[in-house]
Amino acid sequence: MSRILSDCDRAIALFDKMVGIVGEVHKSFVHPMTTKKYVYWQDEEMWLGYLQEYPDYWTQAETENELKDNLTDIYKELTNGTIPNVRRVAELEVS
Repeated sequence: MSRILSDCDRAIALFDKMVGIVGEVHKSFVHPMTTKKYVYWQDEEMWLGYLQEYPDYWTQAETENELKDNLTDIYKELTNGTIPNVRRVAELEVS
């Protein structure tokens, strides 16, 4: 009986691992990684910055990595409709 349970446990663990891998692959297709340019600087003990495309939306943090996390959060909010009437910078091709 314990061998059957052990085999079942291994099968369940393998299934969970496969689902996890498929989920990660699916997530990368649904939400592909992209890069965004940002402007940042250190002012005394704080790091400040904003996304180049959205210069009206600044953030600050105690570390540079925390600033990047904040900028990522702002980007998500700006692009998913959480913030209304978003102003952004774009390029216009003229002749």
